Amino acid sequence: DLWILADVTDIITQLEDHSVQIQTMMGSRFVQGIRSNVEVWENKIRLASDAIDEWLQVQRAWMYLESIFSAEDIQRQLPAESTKFKTVDKFWKDTLKKVRQSYRNAMDAFHIPNLLPSLKNANNTLDQIQKSLEAYLETKRAAFPRFYFLSDDELLSIMSQTRNPEAVQEHLCKCFDAINRVVFTQDKKQEIVEMSDMIKERVQFVNPVQTSGIAVEKWLCDIEVKMVQSLRALTKIAVERYPEDGITRKQWLFGPYPSQMVLAVDQIMWTSCAEKALG
Repeated sequence: DLWILADVTDIITQLEDHSVQIQTMMGSRFVQGIRSNVEVWENKIRLASDAIDEWLQVQRAWMYLESIFSAEDIQRQLPAESTKFKTVDKFWKDTLKKVRQSYRNAMDAFHIPNLLPSLKNANNTLDQIQKSLEAYLETKRAAFPRFYFLSDDELLSIMSQTRNPEAVQEHLCKCFDAINRVVFTQDKKQEIVEMSDMIKERVQFVNPVQTSGIAVEKWLCDIEVKMVQSLRALTKIAVERYPEDGITRKQWLFGPYPSQMVLAVDQIMWTSCAEKALG
């Protein structure tokens, strides 16, 4: 079983109110007779406030990182950080289990022996993990700069499914302006043989892109290279097969060439004809 802290707004409000009341008491000239008791409660309230702040901070970081490090691919790529997270994860679950079973009162829970130092240590560890995770994502973006178009969460969703090349499909339109999907072969190789845009116009690659056993950022770079090579090859073919008279070109216009290539070659030929006419 797994538990987390629910809404603690009322507890925080009460702690703040009690802190104000204690400060008022400490400033009174009549406090001398009960000063030691007031100081004890002052320390208790301060400890409780510090504990709940640290607790909520750990919870936010743990909830964010837990979904990331539950993925086997991330564990495999970040083994040191995964080990650190497992330590914090065990501490978190054990602490919440202990609180639910034995500490039904909030003030009692805040004063569990060594709770505050342990929470601070957990926060420091989660902070280190977060920085390592950001550095890891930065190396991926350095390898494939188009990853800068993706948020950290989107990039992590790709990195957590590196064994499934299809996972990158939904993010391609952000990485490439006009690629909406790529077409994979249906065999174990899972090679990429075509790209398509929003209106489902397909362009076949001159050579398939290998994805099996290759880092995702590497084969995405290969897609970029094959995209340029394929469009260049198709443009060259379209130029070579342009009608000699430049007029009867209906079959050429609606032939096997992508519309981008047709527009580009048509402009090239128009410019060429205009230069010849002008002389």
